[in-house]
Amino acid sequence: MKTPRDILLDRHQDALPALDAIGDDILSGLEPTALEERSMSWWAFLKAEWLAPFRMQWAGIGIAWVVIVLLQLGAGHSSAPKRQVIAKDTDLEERIEERRIMLAELLEDQLAAVPQEEPDPAYLKPRSDASCAKLAITQTA
Repeated sequence: MKTPRDILLDRHQDALPALDAIGDDILSGLEPTALEERSMSWWAFLKAEWLAPFRMQWAGIGIAWVVIVLLQLGAGHSSAPKRQVIAKDTDLEERIEERRIMLAELLEDQLAAVPQEEPDPAYLKPRSDASCAKLAITQTA
């Protein structure tokens, strides 16, 4: 089944040469523009290819940077970091040391209360040794 496009093209096939001739007459009467005669400068190329198609995006980026600069200026922070001087508190250091000693004593008492069991010697061996021993037993048998 033919599409409507195919039907129209078949019906008007005889008009194509006349339309081509009209187009050629119009194009031959036009003079080449100055832009076609010489190559584009780098600025014209930049404007035509990068700036013009993305005008809204470039404007949005510019507005975003203006907002960032205004927020940075409004914050009132200087660029140099300020150093904070922390006074030594000897009393604090003594209290921390006392707590460390107390914690060590508590942990020592708890560790002494837990009976120490001897680990199974087979458990301490690498598994690869155990598999080699099993393999040697199966090969000899």
